[in-house]
Amino acid sequence: MSAVRLVAHQFRYDMRSFRRNRQALVTTLLLPILLLILFVSAGGKDSTYVQDGHTMKAISFFAPGLIAMAIVAAAFGNLIVDLVVQREAGILKRRRATPVPAWALIAGRTATALATAAITSFVLLTIAGNRYDLTISRRELVTIAASVVLGVVVFSALSYAIAPTIRSASAIQPIVQLVLLPLYLISNVFLPDSKNPAWLNDLAAALPLEHITNGLHRAFGPEHATFGMTTTDMLVVGAWTIVALAVALRRFAWLPGSGAPDAAAGTLVHRIVRAVRPDGPA
Repeated sequence: MSAVRLVAHQFRYDMRSFRRNRQALVTTLLLPILLLILFVSAGGKDSTYVQDGHTMKAISFFAPGLIAMAIVAAAFGNLIVDLVVQREAGILKRRRATPVPAWALIAGRTATALATAAITSFVLLTIAGNRYDLTISRRELVTIAASVVLGVVVFSALSYAIAPTIRSASAIQPIVQLVLLPLYLISNVFLPDSKNPAWLNDLAAALPLEHITNGLHRAFGPEHATFGMTTTDMLVVGAWTIVALAVALRRFAWLPGSGAPDAAAGTLVHRIVRAVRPDGPA
């Protein structure tokens, strides 16, 4: 089979598996939609927020922010859970033993995350346009599409890099929630940067999510940029992607029980696991 057919075959398998996972469907597809309706309706669609020095209506702030949330949910939240659960259940071991090369498995799962994020983004924009009168031009769609692709790439790479450090399937959900909620709060997903102190904005600027969110917000901002991400945004996202891929290539584990070795017990992720689940496995 050609490379394209291999990835397409794996993509169909992963999409079928995703559709059968009701929890993933709710958290990835339905939650951002419910939050959009709740946030805009509760605050009033005429309320305004100051983001990146510009005043924008509620729908123009929350629509791109929740698209960023959908990207992270598809490419990080769901993916890292799948990786650890399938590794510990021996599924990755069996799939790795097939004639399908590892890169096809990884590309197919990343394509699934991209498709899921794209579908959720489309639904969010459809609701924003029809219910809240958000105008979306073709130029803005190009900006949104570019941010979605780059966001999926960087957070998929982070998932493959971090998965080996989580050695227990029971510890995944506490870790994911503990990491993502603060990340959403400081990265202009739920709150504009004008609500955060300067030091918190500086911290968020060192992380990739804020730069993805910036690109999405600029699509609806006064400048209506053709490509919302600036050079700085691209450099930060690119650096995180390269580092995450380097770590993933070096440490990714296919076998059950082959997560981070004991020498990695001092890592941040391991400390969080022990703090959240002190009675869990060491």
